[in-house]
Amino acid sequence: MATWDELLERNRVYSETHIPRPDLPDVKPSPIIIFCCIDLRVPVQEFLQTSPEDAFVIRNCGGRVKPNLNDLIFMEATQVGALQNIIVIHHTDCGFTYHNDKGLKEKLKVRHPNLVAEVDSLSWDTFGSSDRLEESVREDLSLLREQKFIRQELRDNAKGYVYDIKTGILKEVI
Repeated sequence: MATWDELLERNRVYSETHIPRPDLPDVKPSPIIIFCCIDLRVPVQEFLQTSPEDAFVIRNCGGRVKPNLNDLIFMEATQVGALQNIIVIHHTDCGFTYHNDKGLKEKLKVRHPNLVAEVDSLSWDTFGSSDRLEESVREDLSLLREQKFIRQELRDNAKGYVYDIKTGILKEVI
């Protein structure tokens, strides 16, 4: 793994041949927004073979929609109908399948006994088990479909998948 200094050096080299990007008003927005996990074993741009212009990709722990719902609403409000598809991708062997919210809170309370109330207010919506993987995708799709700030057409086009880190296959969750 690279260090931050190595990444900065790579940026310096990159900047020597960088082609300036167009200003925002000159960019055609992507019709696709993807929610997926930050796990390094889930290289969305690689397994979908996308370019940066093909899709907005929002990554967070577990690939859950809830932590970035405001981002989706912002995109829907500012892109004025440009978004056509919302894609939710969770993956096998996710860290969220090894943990649950209760256990995480217990660990945090031990580390931060003076912050019990704050810890109790936290929520990650962890899966707690690999048996809940498809269910977690359905939960996110349900959350999306309840959002009144999102056009009905876009809500209807929300789809969910589980990415298998061993085979590279996306399996649609119905």
